[in-house]
Amino acid sequence: MLASALHRPSDVVASLASCVARKTASLPFLIQQFVLRARELELIRYQSPTGWIWEDDKIEAADIPDDAVGMMTAKIESLDEDSKTTIRFASCVGYEFNASLLTELSGWQRRSIEHGLFVLAECGLIAPCGRGYRFAHDRIREAAQGLLDENERRSLHLSTARILIAQLSKPELDARILEVADHLDRALSLVPEEDRLQAIQLNLDAARKALAGGTAATAERYLAAARMLFGDEHWLSNRQLGFDLYVASSDSASLCEMFDAALQYLDLVERQGFAGLDAARIAALRLRIYAASRTAEETGRYLLELLS
Repeated sequence: MLASALHRPSDVVASLASCVARKTASLPFLIQQFVLRARELELIRYQSPTGWIWEDDKIEAADIPDDAVGMMTAKIESLDEDSKTTIRFASCVGYEFNASLLTELSGWQRRSIEHGLFVLAECGLIAPCGRGYRFAHDRIREAAQGLLDENERRSLHLSTARILIAQLSKPELDARILEVADHLDRALSLVPEEDRLQAIQLNLDAARKALAGGTAATAERYLAAARMLFGDEHWLSNRQLGFDLYVASSDSASLCEMFDAALQYLDLVERQGFAGLDAARIAALRLRIYAASRTAEETGRYLLELLS
């Protein structure tokens, strides 16, 4: 690989290749980034008429991190401030992002964001894609996120969720509901009281989509976030939302074989005094849980209680 890239015979690059292999565990992405960083530091340089040259001892002693995140962090830190800030914002948006969202998230003029994206693309850190840009590698995003403290990260996730909710149409929001809920849940402690009901509904919708896709464990994560936001006071003004939330929680818990928790969620709903079809739905779900987790005698006893 190095012989081809540097246009030098294999025997000439053998010692360099040995050093790079040790420092990168022969992972192609790390090899590429290590060599690019060595070029930036002029440890590998072009000299006419010989071509590419280097000194093995200087490569060996180079202060280049030998892990992907460390190497990407060093590369990002070497950028200008606008480009560094742009990639930090992008790291919180997601693996894919676009200039419009970053402009609104940052409050900058669009040309400043576009300049930062151009620099990042020139450095090979991001690449164009259908929705705008994407990170060239997961480790690059991880390194960029590591440059943010926890409070900054939470604040950016909350802002990203709000922007997506405001910008997306109903069909678009439905299609990206998991993404929006993920942003909200990374900033759960920052969600203000006036936005809690919306956050609960979004997490409930995300959980329903996960359940429909057969991933109950993922659904439970969204439902847990919604339950954290749903307080006792919400039962007075939003009974139906509470019913939907805890019935979905029971359904998800039973699919995860957490049967005791599933029954406890139904107990909580029953204490709210639901009647009619709602009560019948609770009874049917409880019966299903009994059939899956209790003896035939216990299930039969419960069925007799329902019929008496």
